[in-house]
Formats: sequence, structure tokens, C-alpha cells
Amino acid sequence: MASGRLLCLYQPVRKLGTRQEHEHIFGESGTMKRVVIHELLPGMVLVKPVTNTNGLPIIAVGTLLDATMIERLQRMELTSVYVEGDSVDSGGKTLMELEVELDHRFRHVAQDPIQQLILRSLRTHLHASHGTTPTTKGPATA
Repeated sequence: MASGRLLCLYQPVRKLGTRQEHEHIFGESGTMKRVVIHELLPGMVLVKPVTNTNGLPIIAVGTLLDATMIERLQRMELTSVYVEGDSVDSGGKTLMELEVELDHRFRHVAQDPIQQLILRSLRTHLHASHGTTPTTKGPATA
């Protein structure tokens, strides 16, 4: 670099200090959810640091996301980050409701092994995005 300055990807918005600050940011329960990068919204707060390939933190816990920060995360080609919130918060639908909807969409292809593979993959992804482990389910029935 000609200027001799090191480029920093973030400017910490808040630092976690007192218990009151922690509860203000995370709530008393300290819940978190994994959010796909393209579903991030300004105002969300990171509850796990974003690290580089060497494991070094590049965006700190407690960082309040804004549009610029979200664009930077998207350019980094990350799949998801952890933010404050309840893991069942997915567009107002519970995990169970999302699974029922998924089963309904695949109800006419219950005998197709390729479609069932796709269904299992989608179910696994759905559970991973909610931070849970899928239960083994047989083919969907009409």
C-alpha cells in the first residue's frame, strides 16, 4: 500500500462491557439465530464474530449491521452469520410450519427417489439455518 495504512473491514459500533449492555444487545436469554447473508437486514446485531480463513476476527461481536456492512459480508461470499434473535423467527413461520409447507410442496412426488433426495436436502438446510438437527422422516404422503 502506498499510503502505509491498513484497511479495516469494520468499525466497531458497540463494545460489550457491562451485564446491562449485554442484556440490552442480546436480551436476557442471549438467544441467537443463523441468518443467510442475503436475508440480513440493517439493525441486526452480530452475536458471533466473523473470522477470516485464518480464524482471526474481522468483524466483532456486538457489531450493529448497516447496509454497507451487509454489502461487505456479501462480497466476502459467506453463507451465513449469527445474529441476535430467536432461531424460530423465519418470516413469522415456525420451523414446524416451514416443514409442513415443504412436505405439502413435495406431496405429489413421494414415489420419486430423486425428488425425495431433494426434499431431504432441503429439510437438512432448513434445520441447519434454524440451528437444529432434522428428525428422520419418511417420504411425504398426500
